[in-house]
Amino acid sequence: LTAIFAMMDQKESENISDNLRWSIDMRMRAGKYNTCTAPFGYRLFKGKLELIPEQVPIIRYIYEAYLSGKTAGDIAAALNLFSKGKLWKPQRIDYILTNERYIGDAMLGKTFTTDCISKRVKKNNGERGQSYVRNNHPAIIPREMFYRVQEEMARRSSKRKVMQKTGKTFLWG
Repeated sequence: LTAIFAMMDQKESENISDNLRWSIDMRMRAGKYNTCTAPFGYRLFKGKLELIPEQVPIIRYIYEAYLSGKTAGDIAAALNLFSKGKLWKPQRIDYILTNERYIGDAMLGKTFTTDCISKRVKKNNGERGQSYVRNNHPAIIPREMFYRVQEEMARRSSKRKVMQKTGKTFLWG
């Protein structure tokens, strides 16, 4: 009897999960879905992203510094000199440099929950649908600057790969 009730509860949980997933997919397709967390520089207000004026110059500095030749580590170290809160790390800088939210767009469906039982979140590599919404919220960075940073990141990444293949160690200063 207990096993039967457990099966019924699991099936009900799966149905609720499927209904929620369908609802999220429909809102993503309509461009009305927004995440529950806002990236640095933004806050959620009534379901919409709005700018935090004190943080906008920091985001702009990160992009300008990267384009001027600084690494993510250099930028994080510089920000840590003036930061009073959470420490800046190179991974956080890389996240900011690659996040389309800073040009006012939103890629919806970057991650998904594998199932309602384990609730494991997985990066979406095409297993589920994604939606890209242009001009979803106010931009901090001009599109041209964002795309120049993406090109520079790709250039630096390919330079690293070539150096790794040759087996030579270089120290960049």
